[in-house]
Amino acid sequence: MVTDSGVPPLNATTTIVIPVTDENDNAPTISAAQTSLTVQEHTPNGTEVAYVMAEDKDIGDNAMVTFTLEGDGGMFTIDETSGSIQISNDLDREQVDRYTLTVVATNGGTIAKSSEPLTFSSS
Repeated sequence: MVTDSGVPPLNATTTIVIPVTDENDNAPTISAAQTSLTVQEHTPNGTEVAYVMAEDKDIGDNAMVTFTLEGDGGMFTIDETSGSIQISNDLDREQVDRYTLTVVATNGGTIAKSSEPLTFSSS
């Protein structure tokens, strides 16, 4: 409140709104319904074999999550936005009988944060 020095003194008030913006202070958390998978050899390319989800408690770009897949040997792909893991090459049990895949979720912050890795294994 502001008051002048007149007689009688007059005053005025105003409201100041101070927005608090989000800081990228949270890493995404990643989950899946199951992490042990069984896949038949010669399953068609493009078949979804798993699905991952992520949550980030930030907002805006800081909460936008993309997925990456490691350790797939070129046999699997992941949709970086939906988290769908699909077969991308012919799986032949006689050549390779087990795969271990690791998925990481990374948020879109200026200084990006990543989830703890989530590992899938096939049997």
